[in-house]
Amino acid sequence: MNKKDLWSVGITLKFGYAGGGLYGWWAWVDFENSAEPVTDGCMSGRVSTKYGIDICKAIDQVLELCSQIGVEFIEHADCLPAVYYLQDGDSKDYPPPEGWREILKAQADRIGWNTYK
Repeated sequence: MNKKDLWSVGITLKFGYAGGGLYGWWAWVDFENSAEPVTDGCMSGRVSTKYGIDICKAIDQVLELCSQIGVEFIEHADCLPAVYYLQDGDSKDYPPPEGWREILKAQADRIGWNTYK
C-alpha cells in the first residue's frame, strides 16, 4: 500500500472532564484508503489524542501525526475538509461547551478548513 492512498474528510472533537478538576479537548481523525477490497486490501484507522488538552494543541497533534503517516485531507461534497464535533453536538456523554460552534469556527479558520455555520 502506498502512503498516499490514505485519506480523510476532517477532524472530530469532543470536550469533557480531563481529570484533576480540569476540562479539555480530544481530537481524532478517522482515515481509510482507496484500495480495492478483494485485491488490494481495504483498511481504515484512527489517529487521536490520548488526553483532554487545549483545543489548538489537540488539533495540531493529530494533524502532525496524520502528516507523518501520509493521510491526505480531501474535499467532500464540494467542501474543504471540516472540523466536526462528536455526534454534531448531540452527544449526551460529551455535550459541547457553550459557544462550541464559534469555537470550532475559529479553529477551522485557523487551519483553513470548514465547519458548521
